[in-house]
Amino acid sequence: MNPLQSGELPPFDSGEYPVVPRPGTRQGTMLAPTWVEAAALRRGLSADGESRLTVRPVGPGYRRARRAALSPDVLESPVLAVAGFGQPLAPSLRPGDVVVAGEVRADALTEGRVPGTLRLRSATAVAEALRRRGLTVHVCAVVSTDRLSDPSARDRLTMTSAVVADLDSAWLLARRRGDRPAACVRVVAPPGITRRRAALRVLTTVAAGLEEWAASIA
Repeated sequence: MNPLQSGELPPFDSGEYPVVPRPGTRQGTMLAPTWVEAAALRRGLSADGESRLTVRPVGPGYRRARRAALSPDVLESPVLAVAGFGQPLAPSLRPGDVVVAGEVRADALTEGRVPGTLRLRSATAVAEALRRRGLTVHVCAVVSTDRLSDPSARDRLTMTSAVVADLDSAWLLARRRGDRPAACVRVVAPPGITRRRAALRVLTTVAAGLEEWAASIA
């Protein structure tokens, strides 16, 4: 059992996020939980308007993720990426480390329908693109849950082989159609303003790596 680094991963904001299809999606869509994470990701994309990814904040939590996954721009996106902060479950992870999901699971005790395990074949290529940018990258399992604030749930999740937990990835990726490429990247960001600021800078670099990956499969 991996001892959990304590602390809850609260959202930056708690407003409602309308699920509105966005025209002009080019190569693919990159989904982020909050506006703050989305802004950091946008800073990493090409400034010439030629980016192959469109960044969209969907709002934190599995309920918003379920709604976002049904929107046309997500359902029809030829490439889908999910990126944002993650709660560390393994003691070896350090703030700013990047976890690329080789597998995304949902907590079996989450309320409502629980998505099945999703294996992401793109993980190795995504990890290589991020390592070329100097990031510390781990390819491991990510677990999504509805109860990161519950200490007993976090303790239970440490007994799985997942190293990072979040509140939305499993639901955002659940409706991915066919063999369309998909990626899930989480930056380790324990509580604390300084650590969060550093993690936002890492997210910006993550976006550049995801853009490279999306361009390589165009």
